[in-house]
Amino acid sequence: MRDSMCHLYFAYGLNLDRVEMGHRCPGAEYVGRARLAHHAFRINRRGVATVLGSRGTEVHGALWLVADGHLRLLDQFEGVDFGLYVRQRREIHFETSTPQAHIYVATDMRGGSPRSDYLETIIAAAEELGLPSVYIDELRKWLAPTRSVSVPTSRRREP
Repeated sequence: MRDSMCHLYFAYGLNLDRVEMGHRCPGAEYVGRARLAHHAFRINRRGVATVLGSRGTEVHGALWLVADGHLRLLDQFEGVDFGLYVRQRREIHFETSTPQAHIYVATDMRGGSPRSDYLETIIAAAEELGLPSVYIDELRKWLAPTRSVSVPTSRRREP
């Protein structure tokens, strides 16, 4: 990463996962846990994560050190050229400092339900990173309740 500028990137969705981020942005360095104050985690109508301004709440995530090339790769992954997300810089809280970091915010803010296995991946990564359990419980609230379907015994056929 010495050959290009280094940037801080705050991840709150799929890029919380270190393995996925390693595939997506080889050489990116995990810095630690961070949080974005006065924002809330949301799932939009496309079934993916975004953040929106919300006084008194915060989004927990991972802080990464990325190079210029990584930002281009993240722009592609997030669909910036297609207008799905915009890259912005926001103040985040990391240990005792409040640096500016790049984040991706969806352009579609209408609420929706998460894509299949999408939120489970985010929750597993959040647990692995040791994000606060209260925050992980908030993420779990976005999961749809599971419904089991069973065939009534009166409709079962005997062989």
